[in-house]
Amino acid sequence: MEREITINYREIEKAYYLERPKVRQSIEELRGELDSDWVKGRRLEYIGDIIKRLNCHIAGCEENYSDSFKQNVPYWLRKITLDLSGYKESKKELKKLLAEQRAKTSNKEIKGKITEEDIQRAKEYPFENLIEVNRNFGICPYHEDKHPSFFVKNNWGHCFTCNKSVDTIQFVMDMQNLTFIEAVRFLTQ
Repeated sequence: MEREITINYREIEKAYYLERPKVRQSIEELRGELDSDWVKGRRLEYIGDIIKRLNCHIAGCEENYSDSFKQNVPYWLRKITLDLSGYKESKKELKKLLAEQRAKTSNKEIKGKITEEDIQRAKEYPFENLIEVNRNFGICPYHEDKHPSFFVKNNWGHCFTCNKSVDTIQFVMDMQNLTFIEAVRFLTQ
């Protein structure tokens, strides 16, 4: 019985390595037949869907963390719960997908709408003009906050309670419910 399994395994492995180049060649031929703009569009749609799901998961994790903070759950238990929820992995995957999405969205697609200089100017917009800040701390708008926990420095904001970190563009997108392009325009006008 064990010998038959070994023989079958070797035959399957041999067939795999014989067929693999043919399959790869077929895939390359198929890629050559497809319109690259169509492929790029489908990939962007796919990435967009995953980004939405990851954002929902991350928001849920942050909300649970914030709720457990309000209920005075010990830090170690909040931390374990956050780690087990896959929060860090989701944040890492989201960062990777957002970078890919930015890379696939070339400048020519957003020409006439916004430029790299507009984006840079929007990032340099003073955070203090968007939220009331006293000694670099303000009330966090992402959760119910009685004591300032939202730290602002170098046009970045971070809440030590809900663990939300944003730049000026993302902050305006969240608070005003705007798209990226609309937020950049809002900050540069």
